[in-house]
Amino acid sequence: MLRSRDQTPTAMALPQRVTRSRTLLQLVATTGRHHASSGPSTTPAVIDYEILPNKFHKLPIELMHEIAHLLEADHHVCDFQRCFQQAHFAIINEHFWRRRFVLTFDRPRAESSIRTNADYTDQYKKRQDVLVRKPTFGCGNTEREKQCLVVLRDLIRDACSERTPSNRMVYVSKNITEHIAPFLTDSNLLKEIFAAKYTPRKSRNPGVLSETVNPLMRMLQVVLAPSLFDPRPFFDTAGPQIADFDTSQYMAYCSAQSRPIFTDSKKTDIDFDWCLHLLNFWRCHFLRADEASLYSVYEALEDHERPQYWHSQLGNDNAAACIGKKWKGSYAYLDEQQLREVREGKSELVVDEFNGNDTRGGFQELTLELTGDNDSAWNPTFETVLHSVTEPPEQQRTQAQEASSPDEDIGRSRSFRLVGGGEYGQQEFLADGWFNPLPSQHEVPGWQRMTMMKFLRDKATAQID
Repeated sequence: MLRSRDQTPTAMALPQRVTRSRTLLQLVATTGRHHASSGPSTTPAVIDYEILPNKFHKLPIELMHEIAHLLEADHHVCDFQRCFQQAHFAIINEHFWRRRFVLTFDRPRAESSIRTNADYTDQYKKRQDVLVRKPTFGCGNTEREKQCLVVLRDLIRDACSERTPSNRMVYVSKNITEHIAPFLTDSNLLKEIFAAKYTPRKSRNPGVLSETVNPLMRMLQVVLAPSLFDPRPFFDTAGPQIADFDTSQYMAYCSAQSRPIFTDSKKTDIDFDWCLHLLNFWRCHFLRADEASLYSVYEALEDHERPQYWHSQLGNDNAAACIGKKWKGSYAYLDEQQLREVREGKSELVVDEFNGNDTRGGFQELTLELTGDNDSAWNPTFETVLHSVTEPPEQQRTQAQEASSPDEDIGRSRSFRLVGGGEYGQQEFLADGWFNPLPSQHEVPGWQRMTMMKFLRDKATAQID
């Protein structure tokens, strides 16, 4: 515990970080002598910083930087900067902000435009500005919302940048654990998905019928799905409020012809509205206790068994390192009459059924192995359904559609064959399929198209059932 001259010890009840910051600032402010007249006085003592000695004046700039880095909060750094002239010049030095950046965030990715000390200084202040003064998200189209979305995208792209390929330990990203996760807790970016404030609203311009949702925001909401499926904030509640479930249920059961997964003719640009509706569908069944569907089995999972953020830097050329081997899964279904009603929008309440209906939908276990791009044993019947190794036929593009932009890293990516199997109850099943690389989506890399056939094999004849 530090003790400043002629002062009582700092209260031990204060949190450690606050105690260290405040005591340090008190020590700086009391290193000089007070000039006061003799005898009692009711006026406060006057400190003349121009003539009083300050022990910090003679410190080298490197040590001044070390002292400032001990201050956790940026406003404490600003207080330290205002204490005396040498501190001011030490803090405005761009070397200080470069180091504070790398102490606070993951290092910029190799292809980042952050190069010079001035870049580090500028980006540090921009990031902290939007992380501290969070906007209220609507459709993601205000300037403040756009600035925040770009910062979140950069944090995602830089996450885990310091992990080396030889490091097999679980890597904890500062960007994710110290910035993205707390941001999502305190902001409304993932709250009230598809609620009224997210739906297109009327524009004042009579020539514009509605305001569209920023596609970058939709993509980020999908990328941040592990936080959507985190049950911990809802342990003492009935679960999150799920808005527009009817539309999400329709999206889950509609045909690929009525709602394609991709929005472009080359089938490389993902429909993130569709993805987010599917996440909303499963989130309802995982986290809403009153649904009595998958809530109990999902709640029973360990934290590491639920959706997790990535532990390697996202990229288009490292799919094999990022794809896990152990999977859990479930599927929902309706009978033919209910399916027809949902697709035609004629039913307001349809109860979803799940695999293992007698146990209300326990999870199936699946183990997958990546075997490279060998297609010699790929079943041609599977290919006629999945189109895993053949290029999809290019559709006629309308004027409203834009051609998918080429990705500079997609050429280095390759497809991976996946084989595996699992069991559910007394039933064993097999799996065969592919991971095919997709180009970066809104500048975020690492996307894969997964096609898989799950099947049974007759043990007596070895024929596929």
